[in-house]
Amino acid sequence: YLSGPDSVERMFGVELQSAGKPFDIAIHFSGAYLVVEAEPSVNEPDVNSGEMVRLMLGRVRKTRGLTELAQEAARQLKILNGFDRVMVYRFAPDGSGEVIAEVAAAGLEPFMGLHYPASDIPKQARILYQRNWLRIIADINAKPAALRASSTHSAALLDLSMSVLRSVSPIHIEYLQNMGVGASMSVSILRNGKLWGLFACHHMGPLHVSYERRSAAELFGQMFALLLESREREQESALESRAQENQTKLVNMLAGQTFTVSNLAQQ
Repeated sequence: YLSGPDSVERMFGVELQSAGKPFDIAIHFSGAYLVVEAEPSVNEPDVNSGEMVRLMLGRVRKTRGLTELAQEAARQLKILNGFDRVMVYRFAPDGSGEVIAEVAAAGLEPFMGLHYPASDIPKQARILYQRNWLRIIADINAKPAALRASSTHSAALLDLSMSVLRSVSPIHIEYLQNMGVGASMSVSILRNGKLWGLFACHHMGPLHVSYERRSAAELFGQMFALLLESREREQESALESRAQENQTKLVNMLAGQTFTVSNLAQQ
């Protein structure tokens, strides 16, 4: 059941042919076309995406503050999918970004605290991140396959924005190669429908993550966004309370005629 224009239905372990190998299936509409994508299932009998996300959220909820929340979320995502590096990348109002949390394998150069210009992620890519919440490149050296169309259809009319298996920009591939990255995955973090940031995952070699684990990562990203909103509201509430408390102290000092610059500085 596809509930909206950008909705994707997933099915795991489907036999497309009798006595054949199972496939993980993704189905979505692209205009008038129904797009069906299939990739070989990875045999992980003990994997339950819902249970994994529940356990991950339980650990993340135990944190305090935004910084600790983001750091633990990155750690949980690294455990789930096995990437060498997982970062939480937050966007500023001007479109630039900052790495606010990072968990990386030993020996890797830390990226924590680095800032990147808005041009690193162009506008069209940000729009795609808002529509398609998870993107993966299992092997940056893999050769893309060309689309083939029949005489009654045109491949140029097919919008692959929501596709699981679509290739990515050669410019982005070159960018990753220059960083020494062999595989990558991004999970969007949205607040009020807008792109707040990303979980950015890098691996130094090729890495295939099963569709079920990727689905768990996407769900975790959505749940993290809700926790993030709650934490940010808590911080705003604490600042408001502190400001109100200082205002009350100031009024009391003025009323008691005990106001001095030194008294104010001590508050």
